[in-house]
Amino acid sequence: MAVVGLGPAGRSLASACAARGLRVVAVDPRPDAVWTPTYGVWEDELAGLPATVVRSRLAAPEVRAHEAHQLSRPYVVIDNVALQAALALDDVDVRRGRLDDAEVAALSSSARVVVDARGACVGSRRAASTRRPSTPRCTARSCTSRCVVGVDRRCRAHSRTAWPAGVATW
Repeated sequence: MAVVGLGPAGRSLASACAARGLRVVAVDPRPDAVWTPTYGVWEDELAGLPATVVRSRLAAPEVRAHEAHQLSRPYVVIDNVALQAALALDDVDVRRGRLDDAEVAALSSSARVVVDARGACVGSRRAASTRRPSTPRCTARSCTSRCVVGVDRRCRAHSRTAWPAGVATW
């Protein structure tokens, strides 16, 4: 399989697939760069990751609209460096490079599954401030709908075979 983009979603997927014995090629222009945005996630979505990836924890977050609403689901802020260390790429063939849409599509000639996890509109001339994040899409050869790869990274049409379940969601 090929994963293009090693942000949180791409790195999580590449790491999980390699840990399950799949042959994975990952392409990113700066594969070792530390992510600069601050990421937060519900604590119960850290499935299988060590506690060291948590920078801070809010046991009972509060949402305010017209009044305060306390949530009973703990929320955590991620330590990016610790998360990247936890999502090992030791068994992943990591290649440095920036691919355009055509080059991503061309990977399907050598990879059974290609996941585009680049995020922002790559190659767009729009200003960075107007770019919208993209959703990873399934490019399995048997998939004709380019279905969205959900937060648990399982393509709906290929949910039993395409993606490992039970790994951290992004």
